[in-house]
Amino acid sequence: MNKMAERAHPFAANFALSANDSNVNITFDIDAYIIERNNQNALLLLPVIIVVGVLMLLGFVGNSLVCYVYNSPTIKKRKTTKRVFILTLAIFDILNCVLVMPFEIYDMRNQHYFQSTEVCKMFRFIETSLVLSSGFILLSVSIDRYVNLVQASKRIITPSRAKKLALFCVIVALTLSWPVLIFAGTEQFNILKDGVDTNITGTECTTFRNDYEGFMNDNIYNLVLIATFVSALITLIVIYILIGLKLYRRRRGSVNKNGLMFLSSTSTSTSTSEGKSLTEGKPIRKNHVRKSSLGYAIRRSKPKVQGSTVMFYSVTVVFILGFLPHLTVRTLKMLKMAFTESHSFDDTEIIYNLLVRSYMINSAANPFIYSILNVRFRKDLIASFKRCFCLHRLRHGN
Repeated sequence: MNKMAERAHPFAANFALSANDSNVNITFDIDAYIIERNNQNALLLLPVIIVVGVLMLLGFVGNSLVCYVYNSPTIKKRKTTKRVFILTLAIFDILNCVLVMPFEIYDMRNQHYFQSTEVCKMFRFIETSLVLSSGFILLSVSIDRYVNLVQASKRIITPSRAKKLALFCVIVALTLSWPVLIFAGTEQFNILKDGVDTNITGTECTTFRNDYEGFMNDNIYNLVLIATFVSALITLIVIYILIGLKLYRRRRGSVNKNGLMFLSSTSTSTSTSEGKSLTEGKPIRKNHVRKSSLGYAIRRSKPKVQGSTVMFYSVTVVFILGFLPHLTVRTLKMLKMAFTESHSFDDTEIIYNLLVRSYMINSAANPFIYSILNVRFRKDLIASFKRCFCLHRLRHGN
């Protein structure tokens, strides 16, 4: 603290008890001024803190329900890749809610007075790892959806392979995230008052320190992360376009203008309007499909996209839209095109802190997407609540 006193601007002397006070008293007053400015900054960022707190609560409750439902005895019997991927994403979201979001609230509360370099490094590393892991999982989901569509008769990605794929995604994410342990840390900055430099330094937690000098370049690492996101984004767009084209061609090729669908003798199965399988040689229910001697069937509705495909597609879109603002402000700040003035005590500070945490929307949004787009999830959730209610009544003898 003596170094801070030595560098103090005469402005700081206004906070001293008297002109002849000792260095200890001056140091104490400078420290008190930093704490006061820290509290003012926390009050400025209170709307952002509230938003993060609400997302944390919604995400934790929602994803806990997802884990509970998908671990229920009835769903455990359905050994599907969908269950593996949804549970993995829910676990990542819960970790985000119980580790990253509380840390971000603490960080915004102490942007002028962050004291621990080790805590800063550890949580920035966890934050980067979880975001990358979720992104790679969604990329794996898109591949799984496409493979299941192209090779419908052959199960290439099994639940066991899906678990190994999820583990591989985590390993890749950790591999890409470890440099954050080097670049992140606490950094000093000059505190301004009414636009005037006071020469009093505060301490903040940052992912990329300006004073870093080492064998690695933080700008290059930033570009690697941006290139990773852009590459994954392009891959996701291409895969889902291919899925859409495949479904469109299947619809055009299976149903003619009169609503007749040709049942080929070489095809193994065809979906009915209720999503059930019609396998050659099995009886067809007359109230759904009537087969003629020419091999045609009358179909009352067009082929539908599988609910899980639409659900995962929606989760992916929300992830991209949630991550784009974060990536944009990071890039603009790295290129010194915007948000160059840190702790400016104005609306820009609020906007920056809100946008740089936009990716947190994903953790709270996913359970709502499951409940809205997945009818089976809603039914299983209601069944789980009923089962818990019945068990509660039995235990209490009611």
